[in-house]
Amino acid sequence: MARRRRRTKRKTRRKTRRKTRKKKTKRKKKCKSWTKAGKKCKRYAVGSSKYCAVHKRRPIKRKPKKKKTRRKRRRKTTKRKTKRRKRRRRRR
Repeated sequence: MARRRRRTKRKTRRKTRRKTRKKKTKRKKKCKSWTKAGKKCKRYAVGSSKYCAVHKRRPIKRKPKKKKTRRKRRRKTTKRKTKRRKRRRRRR
């Protein structure tokens, strides 16, 4: 008899769980504008627009990325330094 009681309890629990499940709500849209620092805005969009209250009047466009020439220069200098070291070792 103990087994029958356990089964009936489980069935009732499952039914109540199904009823209490919440329906999926629509997610709020985030602002599609970019901040002055160059990062995406994390605020939520207002109403049906694509932008938040801050960027609604005039959305900021994304700045073009700067060229990365410094890294190349550094690489060349390190290569030159290694060549110099090798030459010095040969002389000794």
